[in-house]
Amino acid sequence: MKKIDLHIHTKTSPLDENTFEFNIDILKKYVCDLSIDAIAITNHNLFGIKRNLL
Repeated sequence: MKKIDLHIHTKTSPLDENTFEFNIDILKKYVCDLSIDAIAITNHNLFGIKRNLL
C-alpha cells in the first residue's frame, strides 16, 4: 500500500490564521519519517514556482 499526503502547504495563505516559514529540510524529514511515497503541494490558488517554492 502506498502512503500519500495530498495536502502540503509551502506558503501561508492570506486566509490562514497561523503563519509558518517553509523549510525543505523539515518537509524531507516528514516524508522520510512517515515513509510517504508521494505528496501534493496545495497552496489554495496561490501556487507559482517563483512565489511559493524554495
